[in-house]
Amino acid sequence: MKRTTEDRVISIVLFVLMGIITLVTLYPLFYSFIVSLNDANDIAENGFIYLLPREFTLENFKIVFTEKQLAHSFLITGARTILGL
Repeated sequence: MKRTTEDRVISIVLFVLMGIITLVTLYPLFYSFIVSLNDANDIAENGFIYLLPREFTLENFKIVFTEKQLAHSFLITGARTILGL
Protein backbone atom coordinates (compact mmCIF):
# COMPACT_ATOMS: atom_id res chain seq x y z
CA MET A 1 0.00 0.00 0.00
CA LYS A 2 1.28 3.43 -0.92
CA ARG A 3 1.93 5.91 1.91
CA THR A 4 0.12 9.20 1.67
CA THR A 5 1.50 12.61 2.57
CA GLU A 6 -0.53 12.55 5.76
CA ASP A 7 1.09 9.23 6.77
CA ARG A 8 4.56 10.70 6.17
CA VAL A 9 3.80 13.82 8.24
CA ILE A 10 2.41 11.74 11.10
CA SER A 11 5.48 9.48 10.98
CA ILE A 12 7.83 12.47 11.14
CA VAL A 13 5.92 14.08 14.03
CA LEU A 14 5.88 10.81 15.97
CA PHE A 15 9.59 10.26 15.30
CA VAL A 16 10.44 13.75 16.59
CA LEU A 17 8.24 13.34 19.67
CA MET A 18 9.77 9.96 20.50
CA GLY A 19 13.24 11.45 20.08
CA ILE A 20 12.42 14.27 22.51
CA ILE A 21 10.93 11.83 25.03
CA THR A 22 14.02 9.63 24.73
CA LEU A 23 16.37 12.56 25.36
CA VAL A 24 14.34 13.80 28.31
CA THR A 25 14.38 10.30 29.80
CA LEU A 26 18.03 9.42 29.20
CA TYR A 27 19.69 12.78 29.97
CA PRO A 28 19.27 12.55 33.79
CA LEU A 29 20.77 9.06 33.76
CA PHE A 30 23.69 10.23 31.62
CA TYR A 31 24.19 13.30 33.84
CA SER A 32 24.25 11.15 37.01
CA PHE A 33 26.80 8.82 35.45
CA ILE A 34 29.06 11.69 34.37
CA VAL A 35 28.80 13.29 37.82
CA SER A 36 29.84 10.00 39.41
CA LEU A 37 32.99 9.96 37.27
CA ASN A 38 33.91 13.57 38.04
CA ASP A 39 35.79 14.94 41.03
CA ALA A 40 33.37 16.20 43.71
CA ASN A 41 35.40 19.37 44.32
CA ASP A 42 35.19 20.30 40.65
CA ILE A 43 31.40 20.10 40.74
CA ALA A 44 31.21 22.02 44.04
CA GLU A 45 33.39 24.84 42.68
CA ASN A 46 31.73 25.18 39.27
CA GLY A 47 28.18 24.12 40.09
CA PHE A 48 27.85 22.26 36.78
CA ILE A 49 29.66 19.77 34.61
CA TYR A 50 30.32 19.49 30.93
CA LEU A 51 29.42 16.73 28.51
CA LEU A 52 32.36 14.67 29.79
CA PRO A 53 34.04 14.80 33.20
CA ARG A 54 36.81 17.42 33.37
CA GLU A 55 38.62 15.71 36.26
CA PHE A 56 38.09 11.97 35.73
CA THR A 57 38.20 9.88 38.91
CA LEU A 58 36.91 6.57 40.21
CA GLU A 59 37.30 7.71 43.82
CA ASN A 60 33.52 8.07 44.20
CA PHE A 61 33.01 4.39 43.39
CA LYS A 62 35.81 3.42 45.75
CA ILE A 63 34.07 5.28 48.58
CA VAL A 64 30.71 3.68 47.84
CA PHE A 65 32.10 0.14 47.77
CA THR A 66 34.37 0.48 50.82
CA GLU A 67 32.10 2.44 53.19
CA LYS A 68 30.56 -0.04 55.64
CA GLN A 69 27.61 2.20 56.52
CA LEU A 70 26.62 2.45 52.83
CA ALA A 71 26.85 -1.32 52.42
CA HIS A 72 24.59 -1.76 55.44
CA SER A 73 22.14 0.78 54.00
CA PHE A 74 22.08 -1.06 50.66
CA LEU A 75 21.38 -4.31 52.50
CA ILE A 76 18.46 -2.78 54.40
CA THR A 77 17.07 -1.22 51.21
CA GLY A 78 17.29 -4.54 49.36
CA ALA A 79 15.64 -6.44 52.21
CA ARG A 80 12.79 -3.92 52.44
CA THR A 81 12.30 -4.09 48.70
CA ILE A 82 12.12 -7.89 48.64
CA LEU A 83 9.89 -8.06 51.71
CA GLY A 84 7.62 -5.38 50.28
CA LEU A 85 6.85 -7.41 47.17
